[in-house]
Amino acid sequence: MDIAQLESFLAVVEAGSFTVAAERLHRSQPGVSRQFQRLESEFGTLLLRRASSGVNPTPAGQKFLVFARQTLYGLRELQRELEPAPGAPVDPPRGAAGTGLRPLIALNPVSLEATPRISGSPTSSGSLGTLARRRVAARLRRDA
Repeated sequence: MDIAQLESFLAVVEAGSFTVAAERLHRSQPGVSRQFQRLESEFGTLLLRRASSGVNPTPAGQKFLVFARQTLYGLRELQRELEPAPGAPVDPPRGAAGTGLRPLIALNPVSLEATPRISGSPTSSGSLGTLARRRVAARLRRDA
């Protein structure tokens, strides 16, 4: 699971459509669909009900929606806290890794304002990490 998958999931749920979500994210519709399929495959459960009238989250998808919003909100809050003050000198990251959070500035706006804060720290690679993925998968399977 990665940040792009969380963004795609949130956009699809909010738009009710893969096509509209892809347009909002400036991505291709097949690409968004593939990300979503990998996400459902990774967790072994359906996250959306697909119908000709659009898509709606399943009970597992509703739980995942809360997780996605909290995670993206937490990452954005961390990014804001780590941003240097205007005019402050910035030390470039040493080595090739960097923080992995810089791309969050360019994220498309999503409905995160009402999302509560979360505690914990994301990994620096953009991946949510094995432990977090296992916890979410276990919770989705248990509650499905």
